[in-house]
Amino acid sequence: MHASRGVLTIQARTAPPARRGIGFCFLLLARDRPRSCLVCLSLSRGAKLKYHDSGREKDVLPRIGQWNMMNKKMVNGGRVSSWTCINFSRNVQDSAARGFCHELAIMCQISGMDFASEPVLAPVTARPEHVERALKARYQDAMNVLRPQGRDLDLLIVILPDNNGCLYGDLKRICETDLGLVSQCCLTKHVFKMSKQYLANVALKINVKVGGRNTVLVDALTRRIPLVSDRPTIIFGADVTHPHPGEDSSPSIAAVVASQDWPEVTKYAGLVSAQAHRQELIQDLFKVWQDPQRGTVTGGMIKELLISFKRATGQKPQRIIFYREQAALLIIMSFGMRTNFTADELQTLTNNLCYTYARCTRSVSIVPPAYYAHLAAFRARFYMEPDTSDSGSMASAATGRGPPPGARSRATGNVAVRPLPALKENVKRVMFYC
Repeated sequence: MHASRGVLTIQARTAPPARRGIGFCFLLLARDRPRSCLVCLSLSRGAKLKYHDSGREKDVLPRIGQWNMMNKKMVNGGRVSSWTCINFSRNVQDSAARGFCHELAIMCQISGMDFASEPVLAPVTARPEHVERALKARYQDAMNVLRPQGRDLDLLIVILPDNNGCLYGDLKRICETDLGLVSQCCLTKHVFKMSKQYLANVALKINVKVGGRNTVLVDALTRRIPLVSDRPTIIFGADVTHPHPGEDSSPSIAAVVASQDWPEVTKYAGLVSAQAHRQELIQDLFKVWQDPQRGTVTGGMIKELLISFKRATGQKPQRIIFYREQAALLIIMSFGMRTNFTADELQTLTNNLCYTYARCTRSVSIVPPAYYAHLAAFRARFYMEPDTSDSGSMASAATGRGPPPGARSRATGNVAVRPLPALKENVKRVMFYC
C-alpha cells in the first residue's frame, strides 16, 4: 500500500475481542484515490507480552484476548517510597482503612512495584464537605516530614463513599491542578470486599500513574512492530468530549496523549484543553501567534508533546501515527521519505497496541492511545464540572469507557471559553487519567 506525500488517512473500526484475536476493518481514504475502498482484514492472533524476568511467568500469549497477573511481575515496576491515605467514608473505620492499605501495598509489591510497606502518615478520616481543606492539610503534613529529606509525596490513596456526588471530581481537580499529586480512589464496597482481583487491578493503575510499565510487547523489544520499530516513532491519540444535549453553552473538552517511550510505546503523556461548544476540530493542536519581541511564535498540544518525547527518549520522532477517537481517524506521517506499508502491517500494529491497555489484563476494542485520550478528556471535565460521575476509574475491572452520556456539566455562558486549570508538570508526564 502506498500513500503519496507520506500521508495516508484511514478510518478504523475494531470489533470486540474474538477467540482468535481481534478483527479490524479499515476504510482507506487516500488523497490519490478517486474513491474510498473498504478493506476487510482477517482475524489476527494475540500479541505476545513480556513481563519481568523475576516472575515465574516471564511472558504470555493471550489465547482469548485476556490473561491475569498470576505468577507475573510488572515489566517495569514503579516506585512509591512515600504515600498516605485519606478516608472520606464514615462507614470505614480506621482499622479497616489501615488493613485495606496494608493489603494494597502488599499486592503492589507482589506485582513488582517498589512500594513502601508503611505510609508516611497513618490514614486519616475526613468529611466529604471538607475535601479541599483535608487534602491540603494532609499534603502539607506529609511534606513537612518529606521536604527536609528532599522527597515528595508519591501517591495518595483515597477511600470514598459508594455514592460520593461531586467528591471524586473535586478531589481529582485539587490533586492534579493544585497540589500536583497523583491519587488512587477506592470505593467503600471494595474496601470491605478486598478481593485479590480488585487489588491486582488497582495495582496496575497505580503503577502507570507513578511512571511504571505493566507489560510491553515482545515484538517491541525485538524491534518487529511494523511502522514503529524501524525508526523513532511517536503515537498520538486524541478525543473531544461534548456536554450533555441541551447544555447549549458548556465547552467541549479536547484531550491529546502521546507515547513517551520508544521502541516500547506504552507510556503516554496527556494534555487537555477546553474549546468552543460542540466543536469537533481540536482547536489547540497547533497554534500560531505574534509576539512583539519574538515575532511569529508557534505552539500547541502537538508541539508540547513532541518536545516531551524528545526529552524522554533523546530522539526526534521520524514518524508520527495519530489515532482520533469518535472520528476513528488514523493518520500516518513520515518525514523525508515516502510512506510504504501494507494493510497487514496496519492490522498488526493496531492489533498489537490493543493488548497494551494499562488498566486491565485484556485486549480492548479501542486502540489504547485513543482510549487514553477519551479518559483524559472526561477527567478534564471534572476540573470544570466536578460533579460528573466516573465509575470507570473506581470499578473493580476497567472495562467501562467513562461517564454515561447524561453526565451533567456546568454552563459557562455565551462568552469566550474559560480555560481549564493547568495540570501540574509532574502530573502531565504520567498516565494520571488511568
